[in-house]
Amino acid sequence: MDVYLPHMLKKRSNTGFSISKWLDLSYSTALKRPLVCILVSCTIGAYLGFFCPAVPRTLSIMFYSFTVLAALTRRNPCFQEIFVILMCVIGFAVFLSAFILWGKILSDPKSCGYEGSARVVSVNASDEGSKNILLKLDTGEKVIFYTDAVYDYGDALTLRCTLRPIISHGNPGDFDVRSYYYRKGIVRQAADPEVLSIEKGKLSMTNLGFRFGAKVRRYCYRIWLAATDEDTAALLSAIIVGDDSHLTSDVKETFKRSNLSHILVVSGAHVGYFSATVGMLCSILFKNRKKMLILSVSLALFGFVTGWGGSAARSILSYIIVGFLSFEERAIDRLSACALSALIIMIFDPFAVFSWAILLSFGATFSIMLFHQRTFKKIRKRFPVLPEELCTAVSCFICAQIGMLPVLFCLSGTISLNSVIVVIFAGFPSEIICSLGFLLTLLCMIVPQGVHKLLFLPVRGQVKLLKNLAEIGEMDAFGRLYLRHIPIVLLIAVVCFLLSRVMNSGFKRRIALFSSALSICVLVTGAIFFHPKRSYIYFLDVGQGDCALIVHNDYSVLIDGGNMGNGETIQNTLDHLNISGIDVAFISHLDTDHISGILELWKNGRVKMLYSPFWDESSEMDQLKMSGLDLPGKVETLGKGKTVRIDDDLCFEVLWPDKATDGGNDDSMVLLCDLYDTRILFTGDITENVEKKLDSAIPDHIDVLKVAHHGSKFSTSDIFLNEVKIDAALISVGYNHYGHPSKEVLQRLRTHKIRYFRTDERGCVLLKVFEEKWQMDYYF
Repeated sequence: MDVYLPHMLKKRSNTGFSISKWLDLSYSTALKRPLVCILVSCTIGAYLGFFCPAVPRTLSIMFYSFTVLAALTRRNPCFQEIFVILMCVIGFAVFLSAFILWGKILSDPKSCGYEGSARVVSVNASDEGSKNILLKLDTGEKVIFYTDAVYDYGDALTLRCTLRPIISHGNPGDFDVRSYYYRKGIVRQAADPEVLSIEKGKLSMTNLGFRFGAKVRRYCYRIWLAATDEDTAALLSAIIVGDDSHLTSDVKETFKRSNLSHILVVSGAHVGYFSATVGMLCSILFKNRKKMLILSVSLALFGFVTGWGGSAARSILSYIIVGFLSFEERAIDRLSACALSALIIMIFDPFAVFSWAILLSFGATFSIMLFHQRTFKKIRKRFPVLPEELCTAVSCFICAQIGMLPVLFCLSGTISLNSVIVVIFAGFPSEIICSLGFLLTLLCMIVPQGVHKLLFLPVRGQVKLLKNLAEIGEMDAFGRLYLRHIPIVLLIAVVCFLLSRVMNSGFKRRIALFSSALSICVLVTGAIFFHPKRSYIYFLDVGQGDCALIVHNDYSVLIDGGNMGNGETIQNTLDHLNISGIDVAFISHLDTDHISGILELWKNGRVKMLYSPFWDESSEMDQLKMSGLDLPGKVETLGKGKTVRIDDDLCFEVLWPDKATDGGNDDSMVLLCDLYDTRILFTGDITENVEKKLDSAIPDHIDVLKVAHHGSKFSTSDIFLNEVKIDAALISVGYNHYGHPSKEVLQRLRTHKIRYFRTDERGCVLLKVFEEKWQMDYYF
């Protein structure tokens, strides 16, 4: 399978640099592995159509016309060669057109009513609690349906609902729900659903397979729960069958921060452990031909048990393809088998190519296939004392990371020395858990229940070891590298350099080294000559409270911190942005919905300097003390006329209070932030009375206004809006019983044609400030 045509075995005679040689080399690679070439063409077409629907079609037509021309003008044209090229063109055109059409149809989804039939095409592994189910409507559109009811795959529902766009809501570092579903081709959800009737799905092979898989998952979980404790059973369910619905959010976060999330989903490695175990049993019980048949059927059933997840589906199909070729005694090219499995997946689910799990899986797999042997030999040569198993694990890790690095960069992944070491060693207990756990689960079906706990003692020990490794990987003892803060050019340079180290000496290695050096030159040149000034202001979603985080050069400034418990919210955002602490924090006044989060940060040692308009005994201070928060002994107070200058481009001028009395709403610190000549006004919770006194102090033009008191009707008056020209406004608000933001304030903003953003609608609002302009929009 590695070489398709006999004449491709002939050595190329032309030497030296020429255009024909480049074409010949690129085309010969395609001929050796046409499936890989077709996969690449389809993927390029899909991505161009999905992300760049405005790409001129003439560009793609010219590119492929040139490729076809190069094929037709070769010395020995061959029908098979032309067929491969045509398949590339057709695949490219089909996926490009399909995703351009999809993008135009669903680029701006609207809310609308729907009444009709819908078929269940995806269900949760767990029957407990609220679930998100995927429905396919009569129109062909797929929507998300949240329900507590239990449905089987293939069930037909008669549904009345409102189809609404899926909206992400949260802060930097939170899960982007809209982007996640958009990459699956899902842009709306069924809101306010009413199920009028339910009809069980037909007994097709697919429906039976998914129902069988759901029952096996539930049965296995009951066995693990009886044989172990609840936490261990939850981890076994996630590792062996991919059901993470029983895991707590803390456990998921621990594995995520230690870069072990891939262990909690069924990946290619898990399928390998399963096939090795089943293959061993088949070797004992059956002959070769029956062995391959039983193994293929077992893998297919395992696919239904795991829900045919992206990475697992790729691996299962690859194993079946390789097994079939072995059965037919054909030459095996695993790279082409992997490409064929990807094409099959794309045919059944075109959006699979945009799945992060699929991209990580294929990136790691292709990289391991291409570079593992060479990397392994180099490691063995350099460190001969290391055991072969450890060298294999290290080699696979290095190759997988090279393949996954571009995807991890897009995912804003992190890497630490702890997690690197943990990822290498975590493969050993996970292999034991999968292989031994599978065998013991089968054994528990035939032995008395009284010995189940005894049988699972080794597995419990391995699960405990894996959890300890995850906790070690979560630590930041040696710091943590945030990939999103690394220039993409530097990542390209690193990848090219690593590739050059695992390649044999020759032309390709010189190209990799040249690419690495060129990337470094581009990076240095950009750092010297192109350094645009740009700062960010994050108006965080802290519910019914205020919080604004300003990130400017190497400084971070916080204005208010929301209610109690929001300190953790801010800390998560700081961690996501790789900010160690707050340099300056302004407390607008003493209300708990403004000060609590800041005090929680201060208690954790993440605030260097605190400013407040009032810090003395008063009724407001007494209420703050009763809240149970730890209070600083002394805080520097600021009044009208004071200025806090961070650097030449960022300063804060205090416009109010003239003299604070008790730290209440009308004693709120009013700050005028000047950032690259962009003016942002922070007004705390002041009322209309204070606004009248501020008229003379406020400039005639304000770029962005933080609306006072969450949009209370007693603030942001018409008089104030008539005196000051405002371009945009931000309302920091959450669920409340006060009617915030009031209809009156929203109407005033609309009357004065002021664009406004609300944190209760779509979460964090991001203001990007440049030297000569600014941009404001929701973070998600």
